[in-house]
Amino acid sequence: MKIGNNVALNNNVYINATYPITIGDDVALSDGVKLITISLDLTKSNNHDRHYGESIRIGDNVQVGAGTIVLQGVTVGDNVMIGAGSVVTKDIPSNCVVVGSPARVIKKYN
Repeated sequence: MKIGNNVALNNNVYINATYPITIGDDVALSDGVKLITISLDLTKSNNHDRHYGESIRIGDNVQVGAGTIVLQGVTVGDNVMIGAGSVVTKDIPSNCVVVGSPARVIKKYN
């Protein structure tokens, strides 16, 4: 796990770093945020073979709202705000605001 400068981890943040997680500079993870790098492959019958994972990368100047879940394989660009309670299942481009479950871009800016 790599954590940049000026990173704030608020209460009840859960980080599952079974696979690599990179957090950039000037990032805030609000209360109850979850970063989860592992999941289950439901097509496999053996519980020991069902787990798989991918890394998570969070860019610079990112605000992750309370209760947000970021799932495996996601890259969050720079200058992003993620609304509270969002579920991030896919990459997020730089310079935008995302909300929802699943999270989607609602505003882009320069």
